[in-house]
Amino acid sequence: MRERLSSLVQCVLIILIAAGALWLLHALACQQWDRAAILLVGLITAGVVWWQGGLIKAQIQFQSFIELDKEWNSPEMLETREKAFNKTTKQYDLFKLEGILEFLEKFASFRKAGVLDMNLIYNSNIGWYAIRYYFFNVTNIGILREKWKDDSLYEDMKDLYLEYLALEVGRSTEKRQAFEKELEATRDQFIRNESRN
Repeated sequence: MRERLSSLVQCVLIILIAAGALWLLHALACQQWDRAAILLVGLITAGVVWWQGGLIKAQIQFQSFIELDKEWNSPEMLETREKAFNKTTKQYDLFKLEGILEFLEKFASFRKAGVLDMNLIYNSNIGWYAIRYYFFNVTNIGILREKWKDDSLYEDMKDLYLEYLALEVGRSTEKRQAFEKELEATRDQFIRNESRN
């Protein structure tokens, strides 16, 4: 919804700038110099405001991403990730896993709120981890949803996973199944790497 509103605002702004440019051309053709000067200043101002808005959005996105990356690679999070999988029982410790999933849900929520761009997520390490933690823990997420009696738990991660999947393989069911089969083949290696083993 937020992206549609942003696109609508951009379309309206483009139409207004185009209309202003046409009006400027008309004012110049009719030698209405004072009106042309006002329109020119208005168009330049609109362009600068648009440009600055884009810079501010990019700055907020990168600052948010840097903060998330610091948290993801913090000693506490690295320790949690390292100890989340119990090698003896071959299961995740749900308490530790929950901390990881909560962080990744926050990451996914930043995407849903429009703070992070999907291309940035797609090309980031955190995005790579988010997809794998979601895929490898769908069953555990179901257990946590039941435990907390909340079917919407980690819903933003699910949406991020589906959006990531669409970028990775498109909408083809066969390609999706092939991608998920490849993911599944890397499960043990992923767990070993996360366990720093």
